[in-house]
Amino acid sequence: MMAKLVDKSGTVIAFEPESANYALLSKSILFNNLTNIKAYQEAVLDKDDLTKLYLHGANPGDTQLFGIQITKKFSSRAGLLIASSRME
Repeated sequence: MMAKLVDKSGTVIAFEPESANYALLSKSILFNNLTNIKAYQEAVLDKDDLTKLYLHGANPGDTQLFGIQITKKFSSRAGLLIASSRME
C-alpha cells in the first residue's frame, strides 16, 4: 500500500468518484489507522466538467470514466453523471 511506502514523511492523495467505493476506501483508511492519506470523492480529469462514470452491474469495483468501447460483455454498465475536477 502506498501509505506505508511513503511512510509518515509523505502523503497519499486518493480519488474515488463512486460513492460505495469511496465509502469502502474511507472505512479502510480508518480501520488501518492510516493518517497520511487524503481521500476525495471526485474524479480528476483535464477540465472541470460533468462526465459519465460507467458502473459494471456484476463487479462494483469495475468503474470507468470512459466507456468508449462497451462490448456485449459490458452491456450491464450504467452511466452515472458525476462532477470532475481539474488537477493542476
